[in-house]
Amino acid sequence: MRQSPAGIYFTSGNMREYAHTPKETYAYFLPGPGLRHDGKVAPFCHYQTAFMRRILFPLAAALFAISSAHAASTPTKDQIQSAIDKGIAATQAKSTSSMPMPFAITVTDLVGCKPSPAVEGEVVCLLGLSSSQRDAYRALALRQEGDAWVGVERKDAAFPPPTPAEAQAAIRTWAEELAVTDANAAKDAQVQEARTTMTIKAVEHCDVEGKTGYLVCHTVMSIPGKNDVSSQLKYALKGDVWTFAQRK
Repeated sequence: MRQSPAGIYFTSGNMREYAHTPKETYAYFLPGPGLRHDGKVAPFCHYQTAFMRRILFPLAAALFAISSAHAASTPTKDQIQSAIDKGIAATQAKSTSSMPMPFAITVTDLVGCKPSPAVEGEVVCLLGLSSSQRDAYRALALRQEGDAWVGVERKDAAFPPPTPAEAQAAIRTWAEELAVTDANAAKDAQVQEARTTMTIKAVEHCDVEGKTGYLVCHTVMSIPGKNDVSSQLKYALKGDVWTFAQRK
């Protein structure tokens, strides 16, 4: 199959408990004496409303805020560097040799961090790293301990790839821009399909390309009237947006 101007080869390839509690028992859990300002006993519905307004709603809001802040928390470049430095120091402390480790690792680029798809409470960061031995991009898992971040020793840490919808949007944007700048590409059938009818069914089995930090992923595409096709495609994370970096 010929290569299109696109450079892509498409090959086949516990409030619920309380809800049933008797009113007398339920009232026991509620704040206040159960009396109105005129000295009469307040009806049960008043207990419910007051309890929810004074206690449940503010508590739920606070918990939601805490949860959201924790979920959105990601380390900075300096915090990651500190985590790596501490990891190297800990390794050195365990070593039986009195000689210092012959290399240091510097974080040269922080592409981005995302919640780990494998371990709750961890994030995976895509980093550019430099040492005396080599420079390369890789994925590093980290978790927060108090105010500090620590690295997690996990060789198989995988950076979350774009979703099929994100991948499709990235390819469609790229094809649209290509068609504007290249008249021949605008006429190409594959470019036209990428701009209009092609859909992405799966993005999986991704690896980090060491030289660039791109994710190289097995991508399954569907085109109306044709068999599904697959190819190894590259994706680049720019801020919070995935872009298409062409075929491997």
